[in-house]
Amino acid sequence: MVEERGAYVLQEGIDAVLSRVEALTLKNDTSIISIAGGSGSGKTEIMSAAIKKRFGEVATLSADDYIRARSDIEADAASGIEINFDHPRSVRLELLEEHLELLKSGAPFDKPIFSFKEQKPIGTEKFEPKKIVVLEGLFALFDNLARQSHLKIFMEADYPTRFLRRVSRDVYRTSWSNEEILSYATTIVEPMYKEHVEPTKRNADIVVVNNYVYNAELRNIKENVRLKGVNLGVYLKDYGYVLERLGQMESESSVDYDTLLKKAAEDGILVVCVSGVISEGEKILLVRRLPNDTFGGLYEIPGGKIEKGEGVREALVREIKEETGLRVIKISRYLGSFDYKGMSRKPVRQLNFAVVTEKGEIVLSEHDDYVWVGKEELQKYAQRDIPNEELKLYNSILPFWENQ
Repeated sequence: MVEERGAYVLQEGIDAVLSRVEALTLKNDTSIISIAGGSGSGKTEIMSAAIKKRFGEVATLSADDYIRARSDIEADAASGIEINFDHPRSVRLELLEEHLELLKSGAPFDKPIFSFKEQKPIGTEKFEPKKIVVLEGLFALFDNLARQSHLKIFMEADYPTRFLRRVSRDVYRTSWSNEEILSYATTIVEPMYKEHVEPTKRNADIVVVNNYVYNAELRNIKENVRLKGVNLGVYLKDYGYVLERLGQMESESSVDYDTLLKKAAEDGILVVCVSGVISEGEKILLVRRLPNDTFGGLYEIPGGKIEKGEGVREALVREIKEETGLRVIKISRYLGSFDYKGMSRKPVRQLNFAVVTEKGEIVLSEHDDYVWVGKEELQKYAQRDIPNEELKLYNSILPFWENQ
């Protein structure tokens, strides 16, 4: 299942990549797998790590090792050439392209070694071609590099996700001050991503979405930056969107998604669905099933099945986007669940959540009508001639109006 058109949710994206890599190993002596995306999108720790885990001995070529010395970059900047560490001119892309050509011919080469602490190359090391070579970096899908690759992957993550991961990493990776790290992340990294990195997604064979899902990751990042004396909240007062998203992720941490799924499994329920209550004031959104669908004509809240490899939040965001065209920006609270028999007569558990979405036009893809209803109107829908099990749906929504 895709997060958006052409983009896989995380686990399905990993599965798709591993399948493609396996096929390449059967026909190539050396297969170059290029992974691009913004800082903190999961190029190294997620996708590259998954390839190594599956196929064992893999040679990793990091585009970071081709970065020019900071002194050279600053000299260019002083002469009026706009450049920084997140600009493609900061990387020796021509040399990297030459090395990829050598790899495809089976030839070794001397790879540069870049030190982020010293901010310059500190030597070289022999790089030997292997059956699988993974190239990872911001600009790994630039046109000339992409043409040298057998499989091209773009790791996608939203701005707050990338920002928080980047800051958490740089407080340890670099010798910069906290102020330098935070300023660079907000004033340089994001504009450079939009101008130079995101456009290379067009060259990708596979796009994989890797936004925050697990609360533990957010807690770890906040702890990392706290230990280094970085006060995100104070600094980010001028960066409302990131601060808002940080608060949303923290408020969502009260919902233990893993426990909900574990409880369903313990109860013998293998199919779990998620649905979201979208509201405008005291009214909520109901969408109507197509006439030829099961219980055709029934008005329900948008949602659907959690697919393989998805978490609760991933599935909820995806389903609401697919069914209404609206993007979820916050899961406010868990409203409860109910069980019913699915088409195969096997038990299904539906988890309901109150959600906040971006304002926008409702675009239906799997329903033919929508209405906004208040509590009294909802009860009228529940009094119609509908199957008893579907009555559970309406009763399960009522907690939305509690403690409003």
